[in-house]
Amino acid sequence: FNKGFSIGSNKLTVNTKTASGIALSPSFELKNDTLVAAFESSGSPAEGFTLKEKWTSDNVTKTNFVVTDKIAKGLKVDLEVVVNPASGKKSATAKTAYKTDCFNGTSTPTLTSPDPP
Repeated sequence: FNKGFSIGSNKLTVNTKTASGIALSPSFELKNDTLVAAFESSGSPAEGFTLKEKWTSDNVTKTNFVVTDKIAKGLKVDLEVVVNPASGKKSATAKTAYKTDCFNGTSTPTLTSPDPP
């Protein structure tokens, strides 16, 4: 009866923070008899800068570097880089947002590497 039907999933997520302020969050999920794992870390090396990294059991890494109010007041730049070594695919997205009392603008250009031969 349950063949082809997902009865549910089990998920375990652990959140902790180091003495230096780096947040660590491993997570594990059992979904349809497949274990999916991820490991996330994030921290702020200096005021206005945030670094986030995520690795999944599919061997995909995603890194975000966020700069807020350092280049210009009201400007937030979020550079996201995704790398999949198994397929050779890489992409980078630079999300920008500029907000003042009279103006609110965003931009999201994306660069993607061509498929490997």
